[in-house]
Amino acid sequence: MTNLVPLYGHVDVPIGLRERLRDHISPTITHVDPNGLERTVPCYWSGEEWYARVHATAQGSHRLRSDILGAIGEFEAGAPENSSVLARSGPLVRDRDTRHTAHRDGTPFLWLGDTWWHGLGDRVTDGEFSELARHRAAQGFNAVQIVAGLNVDVEVFSPLGASLAGWPWTEGFGDINHAWWQGADKRILALVNAGLVPVIFGAWGYYLTWMSDEHMMAHWREIIARWSALPVVWCVAGEVTLPYYPNPMREVTSAEREELRGRWLRIAEYVRDLDPYARLLTAHPAPASRDYATSETFPGTTMDTFDIDILQTGHSGTHSLEWTRSVFDRAMRRGFTPVINVEVNYEGIAGGSDDTVQRFLWWSHILAGASGFTYGSQGLWGFEDETYQGLTGSWGRTQWRDAASRPGASHLGAARNWLAGRDWAALVPMSDGVRCARNIVDSVRPCAAELPSGELLMYLPALSLFAALDSLQTLSVSVRWSNYQYRITFIDPRTFTEELGYEVTSDRWSTVSLKSGMLSAAPSMEDWLVVVAPRSDAGAYSDG
Repeated sequence: MTNLVPLYGHVDVPIGLRERLRDHISPTITHVDPNGLERTVPCYWSGEEWYARVHATAQGSHRLRSDILGAIGEFEAGAPENSSVLARSGPLVRDRDTRHTAHRDGTPFLWLGDTWWHGLGDRVTDGEFSELARHRAAQGFNAVQIVAGLNVDVEVFSPLGASLAGWPWTEGFGDINHAWWQGADKRILALVNAGLVPVIFGAWGYYLTWMSDEHMMAHWREIIARWSALPVVWCVAGEVTLPYYPNPMREVTSAEREELRGRWLRIAEYVRDLDPYARLLTAHPAPASRDYATSETFPGTTMDTFDIDILQTGHSGTHSLEWTRSVFDRAMRRGFTPVINVEVNYEGIAGGSDDTVQRFLWWSHILAGASGFTYGSQGLWGFEDETYQGLTGSWGRTQWRDAASRPGASHLGAARNWLAGRDWAALVPMSDGVRCARNIVDSVRPCAAELPSGELLMYLPALSLFAALDSLQTLSVSVRWSNYQYRITFIDPRTFTEELGYEVTSDRWSTVSLKSGMLSAAPSMEDWLVVVAPRSDAGAYSDG
């Protein structure tokens, strides 16, 4: 019998083997696609028999076989589903032309992630998890980072890190707990069905304290067997060079860092070799080890194992902004792209980093060339309730159901939706072309980028983030054409409603000056998005 599967979909096929294997060994099958390309696919245990989960890589006939059992099935891949951009356009790849990520069919992917580290635990029900996934997708999010059970900020085998089925391993890491994986499977599929890319962190770095490399490879083999056929992104581990607490704020020694770095690199290479569908792979840096980017943890040719340079730059509110800018600039100069900051200043963490800071983080990264941004909300990342307090203490007492409703999430979702309707992948950073009333050299300053059309997008931070309230009293920006009419439009970055507009003419040096104000050239002292657009009916002139 031939199954009909949509392009980019998946099918679970029993391979005809009903016996468990010893020593964490799982069987494999060979997937032959319509082009004759063969892939070796590891299988997973369903509780009663072994299954292979296979991805529909191309339209046409796919054949499945086992070296032991022979032919075990086939399926036909047809047109993709249209239920979401993810279903229609396929999993993520690196776009070599734009230096960002894109879907398999070439559609650019403007990454906006949320942080649900403990999302596979028991403080959220399956129904609540699916509802939250649909809600985030409706807001504009398209990715969720989540840990495959070996979680952050909890002791190993603590009830605080468990699901209703326990941990992904039996006590003492004796065997894989397949009941845990069956439950986790439902939630990872719920993310995909909502149109969200699961960004799966295999573990937190410090679990190598108790696990051998071979145990961690077996853990990753189970992850790949179940989820490689889905449109996922891999992160080999969170904070890869962070040893086990109890003092996470101490500075990690060079010997500790190098040992963990070497072990996780070996595991990452194993993941790369085992994964039949070559999902994008990255590694999460550990600031306690003086690593703030994947490319700092794995410099030089060791970075060749990874596809995305992700950052973690601090949770100290406005005090983290200067360092964030420094880390991001260094990452961009290294030239390894895509670059995405996936952990900085969760909204509400340690009583700070409100929605104003969240909007600044999004726009200051995107307009400087980032491929996206990952948001976090204090209380939601740990799915915190009245029972939860992590090893590092309480970063805030807001419980997850309230934390999921913080305003920054809706503002960033609206920003991504608005920007996705433009040719954002071709944005050229132009922040050096913005001049203000004061010579601003620190991290909080206006930022801008130009679209191919000549339209300029400029973000003005809230005056509360500046040292001087008159920093934006006057504003000018370099544009493409001199002596040309431009339309200035101020847009509320929360709602994306247009609040004010007027026309100006660029001067002979191709500079547009905004109307000055008593303290700000913007309609208010809050943050604003400004569109500087050339008039389509105006004639260009340059006396150059």
